[in-house]
Amino acid sequence: MPEDVANPRKAELRRLVERAETIEQELDDVLRPARDALAAGAWVSSAARPFEEGLQEARRDLLRGAEATTTALRAEWSTTPARIPAGEPR
Repeated sequence: MPEDVANPRKAELRRLVERAETIEQELDDVLRPARDALAAGAWVSSAARPFEEGLQEARRDLLRGAEATTTALRAEWSTTPARIPAGEPR
């Protein structure tokens, strides 16, 4: 009977989850300079409001996508076995 070995995919997924969590936390700040500038009155015109609304929508989309990615990676990690038979492809 072949010996079990650590599943390298499990470790790879753990690293991806950690990276995704970091990116998810950082994404909220990506559009902050533009949002802050608009809030401070850097652009006052009839086009400023739709632009600001677009920024808010982009922020929500970015955060939603990042959260979905992190969730999917966590789910994959949780169902990946920590050990596999030595002869299985990795």
